[in-house]
Amino acid sequence: MAPANTGVTPKNMIKKLSTYLIIFEKRRSNFMSKNDNPPD
Repeated sequence: MAPANTGVTPKNMIKKLSTYLIIFEKRRSNFMSKNDNPPD
């Protein structure tokens, strides 16, 4: 990999952050729904 590609650009950072947020929200909502409906 070229050294230029290792630098984190603001665009990359925003993209990564938004991706992490989306994943986190999905996992959190899944976790919440599981807690709301416990198995009998």
